[in-house]
Amino acid sequence: AERAVDDALAGELSPGPTLDLSNPASAPGPGGPSWALAPTMSEAPKSASRSLPARLNDCCGRVEALGPPRLEQAADAAFEGAWKCLSVLVARPSVREVVNIVWATVVTFTALPPSWSHRAIAPRLTRCPPVESGTANIGVRRQCRQTLSMPRIPLALEVAAWFATMATGCVMAAAADVCANCGREGGEGVKLKNCTACLLVKYCGVDCQKAHRKIHKKACKERAAELKDERLYGQGHERPETEFCPICAQPVPIPTEEHSVVNSCCTKMVCDGCVLAGVKLGIMNACPFCRTPTHKDEAEALAMVQTRVKKKDPEAIRYLGYQYMEGYMEGGLGLEKDSTRAIELWTEAAELGSAGAYYSLGLAYLNGDGVEQDVARGVSFYEKAAMLGNSTARHNLGCYECERGRYDRGVRHLLISAKMGSEKSLANIKELFKGGDATKTQYAEALKGYQAAVEEMKSPDRKEAVSFRFG
Repeated sequence: AERAVDDALAGELSPGPTLDLSNPASAPGPGGPSWALAPTMSEAPKSASRSLPARLNDCCGRVEALGPPRLEQAADAAFEGAWKCLSVLVARPSVREVVNIVWATVVTFTALPPSWSHRAIAPRLTRCPPVESGTANIGVRRQCRQTLSMPRIPLALEVAAWFATMATGCVMAAAADVCANCGREGGEGVKLKNCTACLLVKYCGVDCQKAHRKIHKKACKERAAELKDERLYGQGHERPETEFCPICAQPVPIPTEEHSVVNSCCTKMVCDGCVLAGVKLGIMNACPFCRTPTHKDEAEALAMVQTRVKKKDPEAIRYLGYQYMEGYMEGGLGLEKDSTRAIELWTEAAELGSAGAYYSLGLAYLNGDGVEQDVARGVSFYEKAAMLGNSTARHNLGCYECERGRYDRGVRHLLISAKMGSEKSLANIKELFKGGDATKTQYAEALKGYQAAVEEMKSPDRKEAVSFRFG
């Protein structure tokens, strides 16, 4: 965007010095007064170009030092540059970048006085026609010139502010605490509410939100996707409490079903090391955690689980759902397979916060087991499980993304699960690295994290248990 403006300036101001944003030290002469930034500019998002306040103040003074004739030329160039930015930036993924660059461009090249702010401009912008589909055209530009009988310097500022407001989702309106559609300020009698999907803009009512939807839709969807990814990749880096042995308080090695037992009495996941330690202490026919005597038959085991289910224990509900999905099996509860009942129980357990239940629901929807196959819904359940710390769901998400060629997203998932102790995730990253779809840095990070997780899960009892039937 800065290059686009530089090109415009080079054409308008030649011969003579041009303003190089990347080199503030190249100012011609001592420069004029250093304008203070307008309130709205100081509140703008911070993702703009580097050292923005200092560069803007410096360049504003340098533009004024050019004198009135060249200042007029600079204003024209800024006006053209703002529209050039529009054609260059409409396809960029970040609305914040668009707003920052356009706003900074006009402020830099038009010597903005401190009295000008977005709030002062907003009422006049309603007379400007909307930009259709994010594209500028000569007719709109000409109408803006004719409608606003003001000097060209403020005119350029107004057009850019209007563009930032109307064409890119009104980030500036959000900063100024005004309705993104009508410009009404929040305060006494006017309660503004954020757009719940993107949190970028505010509205004074439902009517304004509906009227602004067409303009705001694209920016809203982009920001909502960004927020979703922030949650998806920012949460679930620690394993849930239910995957820690309640006796030794260490995380159970992955996969947990191969390194632990779950008894019907308390439905706690006890690691093999603690089971072996209990045997050494003579605890042969009782739960090593709650000391409840081992059930005599399947009916007694089922009664124990149902007691926990009635108390709304999410892990007991999840466990009962698993028994219904698997049906009759050795060491089970003697239940016939009932996929529908399993889905009902997992849904209840998920609502109570069970990461394992979310994972089981995701697997069921992906495979169409007990429900109509729905890949999108299955992935959604995997995502919820992953955000709660389920490493298997996280690993599966990584595989899902990689299978569809989205290696960047897939590796991010696999990195998280590898650092949680998933050997499969580490192996996948290694293969991706060999194929050129993961970097050496990513593989090294995964290996280091995996080794740290494995070290945390080690214990003498667990090592000894490997040679027994518990391992």
